[in-house]
Amino acid sequence: MAGQLCANTNHLALCKAVVKNKPGTAMDATISMIQATIAQTELAKQKIEKLISKSSSKGGMAKMNLETCKEVYDDAISNLWTSIENAKANSVPDMTINLSAAMSDFSACEDGYLESPDTAFPMSHSNSVLSKLVSASLALASEVKK
Repeated sequence: MAGQLCANTNHLALCKAVVKNKPGTAMDATISMIQATIAQTELAKQKIEKLISKSSSKGGMAKMNLETCKEVYDDAISNLWTSIENAKANSVPDMTINLSAAMSDFSACEDGYLESPDTAFPMSHSNSVLSKLVSASLALASEVKK
């Protein structure tokens, strides 16, 4: 079942890992993927909070970028929860809008570092995973019968 549902995602292995033991509809798989994205975003936010506390004495651009990431990750979590509410209300267009907003939030985190080339992006791996999870969520959402 997971293989069939995940076939149209760009991240087949990741999708299968999340939905493998959860039989059900495309909507069920989409909700599972969104829940996994929320959990990973919470973990990434914890990592950011640790990095902020370590950089509190340094300040500067690195700390500002981390604080921006923390804020946009909070926004992403809110958008992801809203997308679950949309799914439960069977509002696929609204769910897609909120998933796309979460994707934009993850991009916004990285943008600060792209604008500050002297500052390394410590969330690169986490941000990449989060973007893949949202991408898979969007692909699964596109399989939901409207």
